[in-house]
Amino acid sequence: MNKVLSKDPSSIVNSVLFLLIGIILFANPNGIVSLIAYLIGIVVIIIGAFRIFNATKSKNTPNYNAKLTIGILCIVIGIVLMFCGPIIEIVFRFFIGGWILIGGINKLVIAINMKDKSNDWIKVLIVSILLLIIGLYVILKSNLVFSSIGLIMIIYSVISIVGYFMTPKQKNKDII
Repeated sequence: MNKVLSKDPSSIVNSVLFLLIGIILFANPNGIVSLIAYLIGIVVIIIGAFRIFNATKSKNTPNYNAKLTIGILCIVIGIVLMFCGPIIEIVFRFFIGGWILIGGINKLVIAINMKDKSNDWIKVLIVSILLLIIGLYVILKSNLVFSSIGLIMIIYSVISIVGYFMTPKQKNKDII
């Protein structure tokens, strides 16, 4: 009887890595934001250095000043990114929270317009109030987005690891 391998050993490794990353994101979102800002800053500085290097190789070209200026700006932006990680988190939080708030405001306007036309306006009003509360919470609560991503990664990893151990090593071809 033919047996088929049903477990991929790399799936358990991926799940454990996801679990570790999720735990780090959930436990230390500030550190992750700082690390991401630092890494992006380094990449932008390297891009700026290459721009300056390429500009100095071709001083006689018409784009020399533009290339040099872009290179210098990249280096300055990279330095700012490296040392302003919390600002990036705040901007990200305000962007996501603002997006949710705008959706809540739109739903609120729709609910008000529906008031005289339909009985479902109360449902839309409740959804709009919930969106407004969630939007404000995201804006006011620091690192909520990264903590939530970490929590989702932890849940996914645990489910995947449990599923890995619950799956038999080999399945009968007739069952598959």
